[in-house]
Amino acid sequence: RRGWIGIQDHGARIEVRQMRVLEAPDGQGPAAWQTPPAHGLASLLDRLLNSQQLAHGDGIQSHVVTAEAGQSNSPLLLADLRGPGALVRIARSSDQGNLAFYFDDQNTPSLECRPAELVHALPHLTEDPNPVLTCVGFRQRLRVVLRQARQAHYRLDYVTFPAHLPVATWTPADPGLPPGWLSAVSYRREQFGWGVHREHDPYRRVQASAKLIAPGTSETLIRLAGAGVVHWVKLLADKKLLQTRDLWLEVFTDGRSQPDVACPVRFWFPGLAGQGNYQNFVLVDRGGVTNMLAFPFSREIKLALVNHGPRPVHNVGLAVSVDDRIPPGSPPASPMRLRALYGPASPSGPPAEIKLSSAAGRWIGLVCEEPTTTGNIFSLAIDGEEAGGRGPSDADLFFGPPGDFRTCAAGRHGTLAWRYLLLEPVDFHNSFALRWTTGTSGDRLAIFYLRDTR
Repeated sequence: RRGWIGIQDHGARIEVRQMRVLEAPDGQGPAAWQTPPAHGLASLLDRLLNSQQLAHGDGIQSHVVTAEAGQSNSPLLLADLRGPGALVRIARSSDQGNLAFYFDDQNTPSLECRPAELVHALPHLTEDPNPVLTCVGFRQRLRVVLRQARQAHYRLDYVTFPAHLPVATWTPADPGLPPGWLSAVSYRREQFGWGVHREHDPYRRVQASAKLIAPGTSETLIRLAGAGVVHWVKLLADKKLLQTRDLWLEVFTDGRSQPDVACPVRFWFPGLAGQGNYQNFVLVDRGGVTNMLAFPFSREIKLALVNHGPRPVHNVGLAVSVDDRIPPGSPPASPMRLRALYGPASPSGPPAEIKLSSAAGRWIGLVCEEPTTTGNIFSLAIDGEEAGGRGPSDADLFFGPPGDFRTCAAGRHGTLAWRYLLLEPVDFHNSFALRWTTGTSGDRLAIFYLRDTR
C-alpha cells in the first residue's frame, strides 16, 4: 500500500525466502518521492536523474571562474568561491602541478593532489578524468590553488544555494551527501552505458505505428490532451537517419502555433549516430534512440516528424512515457517548458547567434557542428550584459579536450559537439544571446527551459 520492492534476477533463476519488510512512516512513501529533496547537494544530483526538476525555479544559481597559469611556478589562486555552494565541474588544459583545496576558514588544505588524480580524490559523478564532473559542497568558502604549473588553462563551474537548501562542507571522510545519492547517480550512468533504462516505469506508454513520410510532408504521430510530463521521447527508426539533416522532430505544447522544438533528429540524439551506447544521463539506445529531457505541458502536447529530404522516409515512429495523472484544474506540473532554438549554418556574412528577447528561463544545453577553430569562438550575453567566462568562450574547456570522445555531460564525435548543463544551467530573466565570434559557423541547437508567460 505504501510503496514497492523490486527484485532483480539478472536473467538467472533466483529464490527469495523469509523477506522481512519494515513499513515506512507517513511522509516517506511514493508521494514523498515526487517532491524535490530539501538538501542542497541532493537537489543538485536529482537533476541528473529527473530532468523535469530543471523546469522549477529552485533558487540554485550557476557561476563560472576561468584562470590561466603563466610562465611562473608561483602559486596561482584559481578560484575563491563564496557559499553556500558546490563545485560541480573542473576542466583543464594541462596536468601540470598540484591543486590544493581550502574549505571555509582553513589554513591547511583538506585536499592536495595532481590534476589527474581529481577524478578519484573528489566525489566523482563520472569516470571521466577531464573534465571532472563532481559535487563538492562548501558552507562558506572554497579556495582552489594551483602550484608548480608553468602553463595551464582552467574552467571551474559551481553553483550557490538559497538559504532553504542546507549544504555540508566536503571532507575526505564525508562527501556531505545523504546516503544513496552517489550510488543512484552511478547506477543510472552505468545503465545508460549498457543500453538500459526503466522501460517498465509506472507511467503511461504511448507509441505511434510506423509511418512513411513523403518528401516535404509532416506527420503528427502523437497527440495527448490534458496536463502532465513526457519523461522521454524515443525515435523508432533506422539509426542511419541520424547521419543526415533530412528527418526533423517537431514538438508543440499547449496550443502554440510555433513548435517548441524543431530540429533535425541528428541534433536531438547526438552521440548515438553510428555509435552504440555510452555512459551519460540524457541519451540511450534501447529499441530506439531515446532522449530523457522532460517535456512538461498544461493542456496538450503534439509530436511530429517532418521529412525535409528529397526521398521518402520509411518505417519511422515515436514512443513516449507520459505522466498525465494530473487532475483537471490543478496548477501546472512545472512553471517552465522545454524549448529549443535551431540555427542553420552560416558560411558567410555576420557571425551567427542564438537570441531570446523578453524571455526568462534557463539554458540547459548546446549541440553544434564541431568548431573548426580553437580558442575563443563564442560569447554569451545574459540580460543584456556580457557573461564573460560563463559561456563557451573556449571550446576545449566548454565541451572537453580535442578529439573524438563521449562523456557523461558532453562530447565531440564526428562533426558534432554537445554539452548538457544539467548541474549548472544558466538562468536569465530578460534576454539571452549566444554569439559565434568567428566568421563562419555550422548548424547549432540551444536547449532551454523557458517560463510560460501566457
